[in-house]
Amino acid sequence: MRKKVKRGDDPEKLKASFEKAIIDKNIEEARAIQEVIFSKIRNKSLPQDYMQSIKIPETYTYGSLLFEYAIFNYQENETDLYTSIRLFEKLQILMPGNKNIKYNLTALKIRSWVYSQGGIDPEELRSEIMALQKMGIDQTLIKRMLINYQIIRSEYQISLKNYAEKDKSVKYIQTQYSTLVSNENDALNLARYFSSYSKLDWAEKVLLKYVKKVDVNEDVLFYYLYLTIVDSKKTALSDYRTIMLNAININKERFCKIFNSSPNGGITFQLLKDQYLKNMYCEGCEK
Repeated sequence: MRKKVKRGDDPEKLKASFEKAIIDKNIEEARAIQEVIFSKIRNKSLPQDYMQSIKIPETYTYGSLLFEYAIFNYQENETDLYTSIRLFEKLQILMPGNKNIKYNLTALKIRSWVYSQGGIDPEELRSEIMALQKMGIDQTLIKRMLINYQIIRSEYQISLKNYAEKDKSVKYIQTQYSTLVSNENDALNLARYFSSYSKLDWAEKVLLKYVKKVDVNEDVLFYYLYLTIVDSKKTALSDYRTIMLNAININKERFCKIFNSSPNGGITFQLLKDQYLKNMYCEGCEK
């Protein structure tokens, strides 16, 4: 729980209180006031550049204030990755060995690589991720970071036309994802990723445990159907038919559109050549 500090709306008095706390080296008080300032900037009670008028000494003593400002700056300016990275690099020099700073800096570099900003060296970045393992950071976070790294690396290797290395990244993700996919949104995003590389069987496997639930997320359910409904071996299975009946119950109109031609938003009208699907369409969609 953060200490609650009541301050007036006068920006100058708020600034004076913050600066006094800094001069007095009252870090707890300064952090509480800084949080009030952040809140007021977020709700537009203070201008976006208000913090720029306040000088926080760049010394170890005030490291926690600088760290929280760096986090806030990124949250408010997510597209300005260059500035955020520079802020965290300064913090790393100021507080070497701080695992939170190192983790956030590495995460920003990964994001920067996505947008081709900052001249990121992929191998150096991977080494930085691996180095986090020795700093006491939750291994689940590091594994997730490595998977994100490999996802980006696969795209990067395609740009280099290095398809063998791309395949290595995709395979790595396939072998590691099971410990990290914790919800339906994660599963759907990963299935889409595998599908983009024509790994349809992998995509199907990611979704399978979720689509058997009655209360499955609708998008997950229908993405699974689009992946699999053309396979007559699957449509012949009673479990699969249960999944389709659930889809009709969840969104009948969306299910029936699957049987449209591709230009009309469906998969193919040829699905009706499957006798079971034809019967289901006639009974469920033609009424």
